[in-house]
Amino acid sequence: MNRIRLVLVTLLLAAPLFAQEPTPPEVYSLRRAIGVALERSQTVRDARLGVRIADEQVREAWATVLPDISTDASLTRNVVSQKTFLPAIILDPSAPPDQFIPVRFGSDNIWSATVAASQPIFEMSAFVGLGAANRFRTLQREVARGGAQGVVSTVRQAYFNALVADEEVRLTTLSIERVRQTLAETQARNRAGLASNYDVLRLEVQLANLEPSLRRAALGASTARRVLLVEMGLDPTTPFELAGSLNELDLENPERNVGENAALLAAAGSVPLEDEIEALYETAINDRTDVRQARLSADVESARLKA
Repeated sequence: MNRIRLVLVTLLLAAPLFAQEPTPPEVYSLRRAIGVALERSQTVRDARLGVRIADEQVREAWATVLPDISTDASLTRNVVSQKTFLPAIILDPSAPPDQFIPVRFGSDNIWSATVAASQPIFEMSAFVGLGAANRFRTLQREVARGGAQGVVSTVRQAYFNALVADEEVRLTTLSIERVRQTLAETQARNRAGLASNYDVLRLEVQLANLEPSLRRAALGASTARRVLLVEMGLDPTTPFELAGSLNELDLENPERNVGENAALLAAAGSVPLEDEIEALYETAINDRTDVRQARLSADVESARLKA
């Protein structure tokens, strides 16, 4: 019996040790979501790799116009030196005419080294190829910039869609709570003879229609969050919370918004445009990445044609 009591006391004391508080979900602001997406996006990685490849192609093109210097060195080791028999009378006048002595020619080690340099004076194809490589590198950099812009736009749209879906859930929940409260009051008035059965039935039907809407809104919010996680490159089942709230935005006085709400309002493009339509059109023509890529692609193809 004492052993059983001891075991129970031990389990009761150890219970708080086993109880772990649930980890709170991560809170992602719009800026943080964009940063995660840019870091994990395969599109951005491929574009950056394309820029590196273009840089190497430029280096390869420069190699055709730079001086070409080559060196060569060799060593010959004679294990056995060559010997030739000569008449001894050449070295000793008193030697008999039919006497020969061996004479070694050459050395044990023979070293040789050469250095050669060549510089193309003028080669049209090399210079044209260098220009084409530089244009291709500029194009790849613009592709990388456009890919990053595309990721930012997609994540920003998915983030606002998730906020809108959460707001729809909140508004539907408030509507259901209001109808339930009104239904309870109407039922009380019906029992007191101050409201008809039709009034009660009408509110019951309205409540029955709102409850499926809440389920649809919750499903839409869950889908919007999964889409945002996919665009960020994260696991679609990762729990997280959104920073900021559309319900708390002050559109009449934008300067009153602070923190994440101010960042959301700025990202939504709520600042009034002061430029004329012609100026905006000119800015779009000069800065839109698809237009710039089209122009750079035409330059690259023209350089290839010349090559």
